[in-house]
Amino acid sequence: MDKYMLKNRWGRLKEEAQNHWDDLSRDEIEQLHGDWNKLVRKLQEKYGYSRSEAEEEVEYFISDLESHEYEDEDEYREVAGKDTY
Repeated sequence: MDKYMLKNRWGRLKEEAQNHWDDLSRDEIEQLHGDWNKLVRKLQEKYGYSRSEAEEEVEYFISDLESHEYEDEDEYREVAGKDTY
């Protein structure tokens, strides 16, 4: 998932972001609108991260979500008996 996909999927990812960064309020999460740079700046502000640390946090968050998406797809295929993509 890249920066643009983060923005496009933000409606579905807000709750995950709230769970991941519990120091961010719902209003703060809403105001980010899935904007990568806003999220990075907010993490710097709230957690005292450097720019690179905040970027790494966002990258970790995204990769963790992607790995769960693939796990869910594999689980679905097993249950549905589908082996093809």
